Amino acid sequence: MKRNALISLAGSLVVANFAFAQENSKIGLDVLAGAGYTHYNGLKIADSKSDLNYNGFNVNASALYSIYKTEIGSPVVGLGINYNQMYSNTIEDSDDFSSTSYKQNFKTLALMGNLGYKFTLAPKFAIFALANLGYGVYNDVDPTFTEKSKLTGAVLSDKVYDVTVKDHFIYGVSLVGTYEVVENFSLGLGATYNRHQAKFDIKNSVNTKTSNVDFNEFSTNLIASYSF
Repeated sequence: MKRNALISLAGSLVVANFAFAQENSKIGLDVLAGAGYTHYNGLKIADSKSDLNYNGFNVNASALYSIYKTEIGSPVVGLGINYNQMYSNTIEDSDDFSSTSYKQNFKTLALMGNLGYKFTLAPKFAIFALANLGYGVYNDVDPTFTEKSKLTGAVLSDKVYDVTVKDHFIYGVSLVGTYEVVENFSLGLGATYNRHQAKFDIKNSVNTKTSNVDFNEFSTNLIASYSF
């Protein structure tokens, strides 16, 4: 009887030690990848009379490192990369006889830094609350302004601008929730608000004008993550 009890106790200790070793073999790194919808508003460039709205998509990836663990989670720091491809098509009435359409493609590749907290209040669930700070290392904007007759639909004028984006800074917040579907692998949803600030050098056939531009970004994402 004692022999069986000792064997059971030894077996339990081995299993517990193995589980503890497995848990502590993790280095505390979460790698997240996401894709989803993005909306820009409040952006105004060149000859547009009002703020322009952009819609498009984003893909992103980030690595978040847990500094130390507490009962409710851990502080995290990380780095990431984000790509947005946006499109705008706005039509305005110039006067009673013509209207102007503004078409733009706006692409940005940004390097992002993150600081925040990973909440683990329930098994398999994790919530990341993050502050974002980034810089657009690649930007491409190609606005076209076309004026058409309301009566005939004929093109009255076409203007194409050469736009160079400089000093593109990004800051904001993100909230990501994930659920572990298999060991170490989770799926979830994320939401982001970022504020963008940049300088646009806008060149036409006559001159070059520099504008300080700021606008809002709203993004929602499907997220996949893996914990190391």
